[in-house]
Amino acid sequence: MSVLSGMYNIDFTVKRFVQVSGNRFNTASAIVSGARGLVRPITDQAQLFNHSNWGKEFDLFCEEDVDIKANDLVVIEDDEYAVAGVSMYEDLEDDGETHQKVRMSLKA
Repeated sequence: MSVLSGMYNIDFTVKRFVQVSGNRFNTASAIVSGARGLVRPITDQAQLFNHSNWGKEFDLFCEEDVDIKANDLVVIEDDEYAVAGVSMYEDLEDDGETHQKVRMSLKA
C-alpha cells in the first residue's frame, strides 16, 4: 500500500452521460460504484484565475484504474461534482506507483 492510498477516506460513484437519441446526452448512468479516494480543496493559488468557482473546486485522488474522464459526474454522499480534467499523479514514495488526480467542481 502506498502513502497516498493509505489516506483514502471516501467512497464515490462515477456517472457518465450517455447518448439517448440523436445528439442529446441527458442521462447519467453509474459506471463506477464504491471506488475509494481522497478529496482535497484546491489551494488559493491554483484558483487565482478561476473566480467563478472560488471555494468550490477540489482534487480527488484515486487509483489509476478507476474509469473516470472529463465531463463525468462524481457523486460523494449527496453531493455531485463535475469533472473538469484528469491527470496522473506520482505517489509520495519512490515506488513508482501512480494515482489519478481529478480536478472537479461542486455543482450548485
